Amino acid sequence: MVAELHDHPLLQPDAGLDTTAYVTLARRVLGGDPGLGPGLYYVSPLYIYFLAAAWGLLGSFTAVRVVQALLGAATVFCVWTMARRWGTPRAGAIAAILAAGCGVLAFHEVVLMQSALDGILTAAALTALTLALSRAPDVAPTRGDARRAFSATDAWLLAAGAIFGLQTLNRPNVLAGVVAVGLALLQRRRLRAGVLLAAGVFAALLPVAARNVVVAGQWSLVSSHGGLNFYIGNHAGATGLYDPVPGIRPEIEGQIEDTRRVAEAATGRRLSDAEVSDYFFARGTQWIREEPAAAARLFLRKLALAFHGDHLALPHSYAFFAGDARTLLRGLVLNPWFVMPLGLAGLVFAAPRDRRREFLVWAAFVPGYAAGLALFFVAERYRIPLFVPLYVGAGLLIDRALAIVRTPRAWRLHRAWIAGMTAAVALAFALVNWPFALADSREGDRLRMVVFEAGRGRFDEAERWAARAIQDSTRPADVRARAGAILLRADEPARARPYLEAASAAYRGRRADLAVDLADARHRIGDPDGARAALAALDPATIDDARLLVRAGRIAGLAKDAALAAGLFEAAVRAAPTLADGWAQLGFTRLAQGRLADAERALREATRLAPADALALGGLSACVLNQGRLEEARTHALAALALDPAEPVARQVLEAIGRAAPTGPGARRSRR
Repeated sequence: MVAELHDHPLLQPDAGLDTTAYVTLARRVLGGDPGLGPGLYYVSPLYIYFLAAAWGLLGSFTAVRVVQALLGAATVFCVWTMARRWGTPRAGAIAAILAAGCGVLAFHEVVLMQSALDGILTAAALTALTLALSRAPDVAPTRGDARRAFSATDAWLLAAGAIFGLQTLNRPNVLAGVVAVGLALLQRRRLRAGVLLAAGVFAALLPVAARNVVVAGQWSLVSSHGGLNFYIGNHAGATGLYDPVPGIRPEIEGQIEDTRRVAEAATGRRLSDAEVSDYFFARGTQWIREEPAAAARLFLRKLALAFHGDHLALPHSYAFFAGDARTLLRGLVLNPWFVMPLGLAGLVFAAPRDRRREFLVWAAFVPGYAAGLALFFVAERYRIPLFVPLYVGAGLLIDRALAIVRTPRAWRLHRAWIAGMTAAVALAFALVNWPFALADSREGDRLRMVVFEAGRGRFDEAERWAARAIQDSTRPADVRARAGAILLRADEPARARPYLEAASAAYRGRRADLAVDLADARHRIGDPDGARAALAALDPATIDDARLLVRAGRIAGLAKDAALAAGLFEAAVRAAPTLADGWAQLGFTRLAQGRLADAERALREATRLAPADALALGGLSACVLNQGRLEEARTHALAALALDPAEPVARQVLEAIGRAAPTGPGARRSRR
């Protein structure tokens, strides 16, 4: 897989999304900033340091991918070890072959994201737990149990906890699976085992908790993005999958900035990283309290998605890299559709008879992790920790079935087991492969190829990828809107316009961002009437994205509709009273309309909110000059030029004052 995919454009360090964020943070670590302050980690931190260490030692990302592939091989070895320990050597071989045939695991060994470590960390932790639990029968503790010597079993339990702790630093949902294992140990009266497991977990988490206190001055076990992820999975419009939150850009840098902006605007005060996360947690829990029935239905849907056979892309699609990229992944077909039903049936019907209680403690990880995943939202890479124990369960089940088939009079002796197992597998296959109305998982990567090809100036190729994304999409209007926006950002308004118009006709005015993109495209190709028509269909009172309103207002101004522009800017400052650019744009529009008092109020507010905005100061100087206040105009103009010596409005104001002709130069200037 490394040979085929290491140079794919969507998997490069500069391709954006999570990969670029992790590479940027790893580069900071290598540059001498291991603490990555000043705030909390926004992403799970373990992979940052793994990538920094591997990249720093090996010097290339291809070498890092090779290391990750070797860790993938170690994952298969761990699966073999566990299945062999819980079953037979044949069960180990079967489970290992099944895991080696999993294309999803192989693909995530190639990406530069934390999912590259999920398989090996889960496998190593569960293998250590297996070696602890399968060493001796589960017996009730004796009176001297707490004082007995530290044994090999204790060491494996401590190791399992420590690896689970590291995995929590990579995938925080894993903590729910660990809690489930701990509760199962306590239910079996294995207090010492539960304490050792917990001690290992906290020992691994302690360095990051200490870093957060020292560097960020805040208490947090891991990172600060949990609140947003919880809200994404728990609100009125949630689907159980990742869906962008309005006003928050769907990439890590955007989420860092926009979550703070949204939370601080709602609370009216500055917030710490932990408080920003708490704000979104509170919004999610409030919806759950207000709509408990809907929340319960959504939780059950997310549980179903956790075990579903489809590919749930985020951000990359396995199906895209297997099919569209035409790689060897096409031959690795033992994916969720296969492992989920067989693995679940195996955990129930193939538990070892002589160590059933210990096996159930180990298997408690599966429902625990699934529940922890369903508390937030589901994606394929988040499900990787489930694959490891389920491949073990599938190996045990197939081995048990082969053993019965080879036993004389097997059908008569094991009729109940065969009937129950067959019914369970059939039901599991039906449920796991139930036809959910899910979007084509290849859609996002096909659109990213549109971005890539448009960035290279290969617009025909970009439109070919757009056509493929539209053709197979369950929501073609949305794909057309996104393709049009990509081409518009690439300064191809004529190519963008047909996509945007088709999408706009489908949405019938229900998407403000689409209407603004369409207006922008029409304006750029010389159709001001069309631009004004698209903007006139907006209802500013229903739009809470102030930056979108400002952009719409600028387009209206360029289309020579000052009244429409002013209305849009007024809506923007109502939606975000602290947005300096909105006030400045409103001020310039009022200045162009000759409403000097209103213009002055708006421009003064803009300069109060953004004292370093030279153009706003220049506009204020022009505004007061038009009112005959020459000295005040000079003061504002000089202040603007001190910030930006090339600021044109301020220069015109000083020239006008020098000529003693305060006619208000620049009054009709509009900032773009």
